[in-house]
Order: sequence, then structure tokens, then C-alpha cells
Amino acid sequence: MGRVDNKQFLTEVGKLLTSANSSQSSLYLTQKRYIPYDEVTGKQELPQNSVSGSASVSENTPFQIIKDSENYAILFRITDGASDKSKKLKYSTVVTNDKLENFWKEYTNVLKSGITGLKKKEKKKNKKKGKGVTK
Repeated sequence: MGRVDNKQFLTEVGKLLTSANSSQSSLYLTQKRYIPYDEVTGKQELPQNSVSGSASVSENTPFQIIKDSENYAILFRITDGASDKSKKLKYSTVVTNDKLENFWKEYTNVLKSGITGLKKKEKKKNKKKGKGVTK
């Protein structure tokens, strides 16, 4: 449980998907930009160029858009829907930009092979009743 390497994360995702399919339980998947945690100050540190501190917003001036050329890592998380914290399984991994394409291909393959218990949405077959013209 906790942060694991990319290969271990993919195997754990596969295991959680098979157990969720057999027990019909929920899984929660998230992906977001990784922001490093500074252990000294106890705060998450954003890079200096990602926040515009000098931009003043008024009705006449548009928002200042900052084009960021820096590549960021992505944090992937998976957890089961257990309400008991002692039984809850959580796994996460950080994927750097240079490994992202290969990881994404493997990740989608694991998800496609593991999500077999989904059912198609049942559509209601309501016939529209036309208003009859009375003479």
C-alpha cells in the first residue's frame, strides 16, 4: 500500500480489477499533475513560473496566460471503495514525462482487460404516442 513503482502499480491495478469484478465492488481511479511535497515546510511547492503573482485582474484587463514549457510528472492513484480505513487498499505511482507514453499504453491495456463486468445501459423503449386528430 502506498507509492509503488510503475510495474508494481500495473500489477496491483490488475489484481484490484479482478477482485472488484468478482465481488462487484467499486474502484476509484485518479490522475493528476504531480506536485512535490516539501517535507521541511510541510507545503506542496508549485514551480515559480506556474503562478502569476503580479497579474492584477480588473474588468479591462484579461487574465494573464502563462505558457509553461516545463514538463510535469503525473500521479496515478487507485483505491477500492472500502469504508473501513484499516481494510482500504490504496496504490499510487508517479510517472515521469519520458515514460508516460509507454506507461499509458500498458495502463489502458490493463484497464481494458480488467473491466469486463461492465453492463450496457438498458435503454427504455417508450413509444411516442402521437396526438390523434379528432374531427
